[in-house]
Amino acid sequence: MTSLSLMTGTRVGRRATTHIPNRDYWCEYARRWIWIKSEWDLSVNPNEKTALNDMLATCKAD
Repeated sequence: MTSLSLMTGTRVGRRATTHIPNRDYWCEYARRWIWIKSEWDLSVNPNEKTALNDMLATCKAD
C-alpha cells in the first residue's frame, strides 16, 4: 500500500470514488476501498456508498 500524507489523503477523500479514470480498475479499487474501510472501522458517507456500488456493478462474475 502506498503511504500518503494526511493532507493528500484528505483531499483525495473528498472526491467521489468514481473519479478513478481507469474504469477497468473500478472493481478492484472498490473492493480494496471497502476492505480498508472495514479494516480500519471507517464510516462511509451516502455519496461514497453509491459510488462504490456503481463501481462494484462493473465486477465480472467469477
